[in-house]
Amino acid sequence: MKSRKKATEDKTQSSLIFFFGKRPPGAAHQETEPSQEKLEPENKKLDAGCDKSAKATTDLNGGIRRDGRRPQGGHLNPGRSRFFARAKVDSRDGAAANLDVTEIESDDDDHAPTSARSRSGKGSESLLEECASEGVTSHDACDAIDEASVAELLEVAACDDEAAPPTIDLTATDMVASDDNTAAQSAAKSSASSRVPYYLENFRFILDSVLGDEDNSDLLDGADMKIVSSFLAVSDDAQKLYVRLHNRRKGWHRSCKLDYSEIASDLSVPIADLRNGGLLETEESLSDLETILQLLPAPDIKEMAKAFHIQSGPSKKAGSGSRSGPASGKQDLVGCILRHCRQQLSVFSSSGTEAPIRKRAKTLLGKCIQVPGSVRSVFTRLVHLFAVASWLDDDSQLCNASSTVIYNLLLSSNGSISYPKYNVYKQTKLFPDRESFLRFCCALELEGDILTVKENGNWSAALELHHKIHPIFTECMEQRPWAYSADRPQFLLRFTDGWVLSRVMSQCVDVLERHRMYDCAVGLLRRLLAGPFCASSRGRWYDRLALDLDQHLKQRSEALDVIAVALKEECVVTGHRLALQQRASRLCKAASASEEVRQRAELFPPPELLVAKEVEIRGQLYPSQNPGSKSYFMCNYSGSSATAASADRSAGVDTASAGDAADTKHVALLSVEELALEHYRCAEGFDCGIHAEGSSFSALFGLFFWDIIFDDSVVDVFRNAYQAMPLDFYTLHFYESRKEKIKQRIEELRNMDSEMVAGEVSRVWSTHHGTYCGCLNWDLFADVQQAVDFCRCVGGPLLADICSLLAEGFRHRRGGLPDLTLWSNKRQACKFVEVKGPNDRLSHKQHVWMHHLVEMGADVEVCHVRAVGGKVR
Repeated sequence: MKSRKKATEDKTQSSLIFFFGKRPPGAAHQETEPSQEKLEPENKKLDAGCDKSAKATTDLNGGIRRDGRRPQGGHLNPGRSRFFARAKVDSRDGAAANLDVTEIESDDDDHAPTSARSRSGKGSESLLEECASEGVTSHDACDAIDEASVAELLEVAACDDEAAPPTIDLTATDMVASDDNTAAQSAAKSSASSRVPYYLENFRFILDSVLGDEDNSDLLDGADMKIVSSFLAVSDDAQKLYVRLHNRRKGWHRSCKLDYSEIASDLSVPIADLRNGGLLETEESLSDLETILQLLPAPDIKEMAKAFHIQSGPSKKAGSGSRSGPASGKQDLVGCILRHCRQQLSVFSSSGTEAPIRKRAKTLLGKCIQVPGSVRSVFTRLVHLFAVASWLDDDSQLCNASSTVIYNLLLSSNGSISYPKYNVYKQTKLFPDRESFLRFCCALELEGDILTVKENGNWSAALELHHKIHPIFTECMEQRPWAYSADRPQFLLRFTDGWVLSRVMSQCVDVLERHRMYDCAVGLLRRLLAGPFCASSRGRWYDRLALDLDQHLKQRSEALDVIAVALKEECVVTGHRLALQQRASRLCKAASASEEVRQRAELFPPPELLVAKEVEIRGQLYPSQNPGSKSYFMCNYSGSSATAASADRSAGVDTASAGDAADTKHVALLSVEELALEHYRCAEGFDCGIHAEGSSFSALFGLFFWDIIFDDSVVDVFRNAYQAMPLDFYTLHFYESRKEKIKQRIEELRNMDSEMVAGEVSRVWSTHHGTYCGCLNWDLFADVQQAVDFCRCVGGPLLADICSLLAEGFRHRRGGLPDLTLWSNKRQACKFVEVKGPNDRLSHKQHVWMHHLVEMGADVEVCHVRAVGGKVR
């Protein structure tokens, strides 16, 4: 596969790399997403030919984004850093569950980065204001902005596709030339719209790939194939419109709000084509009054309420049980109209006033369209089948993997990224029959539902959803035989409804605890632990079960029984094992413990961990107006400091200056990690440093174990050509199935001197640089020389010990790693530093990694940053 200028992304974690002294070109840019020049190679002349920004990237739903960032599905949305040219680090290792924060450690150590939608420009702002005035939701507003951006960029592309016409002085004698110029521009736009766009080309490719795979022949029935055939039979414009609608949110859309000028100026023809093919529903099928009202803007609803003399009732104040004032919001008005319809009965009809209100509302609404649920579900299942081999991590959702693989398909098609080379070796079907596949897809929908209501904070709806899902989970675990799962590798159990439903019920544990239903939560956790699914989550389940029994139900003896069972399981590792050991020790020593519990103390000796050296530095705290926000510190530097000045300009922060021009003093705002980097540069001479947490360690593993990671002799781990990792990478199966090769490689590493280490890094870099790998962010290092210098400073024996731990269980050990990786080329030394700000402390996983690094003989420290004030002096 040819690659013009290869790029990759680290799925585990973005990073900050900070160079002291001379900064290599591009070193400050740690985002792994390819630039727009890679995404749109045919539009390289945009800046010269049009007064538009070329930094736009392709959105997953077909829109065009201006921020140059890769959009991802999912519910995480961490903000970008304001200071230095760095990417976010979504590290949640110390984040506890919503109860007993200091007692329980989260297992969600997935560092998958997600970029917030960044929209700028007067057009976007005015469109948002217009949508807000009409009562349109923020989601619809973003869709509208995407559509406006699509049309705008396509005009730019159309200008660039054809040669720019000569400048014409529009005098009276030259008006004919102007007419010819207009006709040429119209022809150019027509030619641009006739081309097959990327989103339709990729959608067709997905259909061809899935339908051409023999393993999927039993998963589709005649009705599914009829829908696919109908799609392929409609016109190209109709197919473009369907893909656009499919990638938007579910539900109805007003035709007047759809603006796909790149498809057709008048969408009535492709809409009719889709409707005749059974792929689209129009307003004739819309009869639910509440749905109709929700589609209307607020002014139309107010007008309708006034026309039918519906009095808006008092609205309830947020956070109180009293009501005051008339309902003025859209949702309040909708509620008043629906209550009016239920209470009022017409003299001539038992339906009351609902029929005339519905008729009036549909008149105001105008034409609407919707993709039928049966049609959408067929194509969603096809996309899942294509992306299922990219669903590697138990902490992520398949819908996120689907979005990522579709986006990467675009990058691969234009040469922006290339995938590793391996042979596909499939022996086991992911889904033995159509019924199991449909159950799997239904479970995925339920998972999306529970995550949505939890994100919205609607815990009552979450509890109702739990009551709906629990019988399905019970039937799955008890009434259906699991004979087909017995001979399947553990990592393929992920593709069963039982696995997904277990993830769903794990989410429901939080819901039950939020409602203080601890007995139910304990019963659900015991049911999950009795099943064969989600082995990587068992440590978290045991930890949560012991906490509920100990803290909430006061059943301390039962809690010790649970801990005793948990500590015997191999899959309970790292932070969860330490948390359970510490809890058992506290239970046995508690003053309120019974004699029976005290006598069991010798069975649970306290864990003995090696402790890293602790240092303390001081920083002047910057006063924040937002309580609970991240702490920043003020750092004084001279005007000649290129590093600090560059950082300050990257942050976009105003600096305070004093003195004459030759001795100018400035103030920069630094995070705790950046303050620590500055301290180790000045105090200990570490001229190079990376704030990347686990990314630097993951990079080491990817560089030295590339051949083993992509070893295609292991059956069923590579199932299509678009995988960045083997399917078993985050499971214990990865180590067990490659144990001899891993041990041999570790021994080779241990015996390598600095020159051999440098040669190995250079070999892998020159052979695979830019190839998409899930654990290796190529942009972490400025160039191969910096990667070589870093590995030389670490040394072969320490590299071997670190990689050995990661190989035995990458999923659990990728979290808890030190924040900073520092090295000095002059001294050939490296140091690992965990930075803790005010009121922060080590998590269980961080304690475990500190123990291992000290045991390995690494130079590791815990740096506490102490705040000394909040005023500029």
